[in-house]
Amino acid sequence: MYIECYQGLNDKRYYVPVFVLSNRLELVFKINFLVDTGASTTILGWNEVPYGTLETNLREDRMYTAMGGSFKTFILPECSLFFYANTGIHNLAVGDLGLSNYLTVDGRLCPAVASVLGIDVLNKFDISFSDDLERLFLTQNDSH
Repeated sequence: MYIECYQGLNDKRYYVPVFVLSNRLELVFKINFLVDTGASTTILGWNEVPYGTLETNLREDRMYTAMGGSFKTFILPECSLFFYANTGIHNLAVGDLGLSNYLTVDGRLCPAVASVLGIDVLNKFDISFSDDLERLFLTQNDSH
């Protein structure tokens, strides 16, 4: 089983389309996650989720500091990720996911950033690159 990642139109970074399901909130939406092996945690960008999600009563999670400033994340509970794979849909239960706030800690609008698929999820896959196809692949890692 492998999942193919695609280069962005305006950059050389790789993205993977994923459906996110929050069981408790009964929400499903599609995210194009940036594949980021340097990110420790998978985070959903506030600008990529349905607006009503930001209006729900989500518990606060951690605070992160990035180039746009410091921001809090909220917990999107009981999540599963559904990937398009060469063998069909691949379902991965991941538990709670962080959702970035649209405001920085000092009250400014947080810059719109890509949702990031971090190493907490990526470590469940082997990552390979095809030079001839210029494609990145996530392959099922049987050791996890």
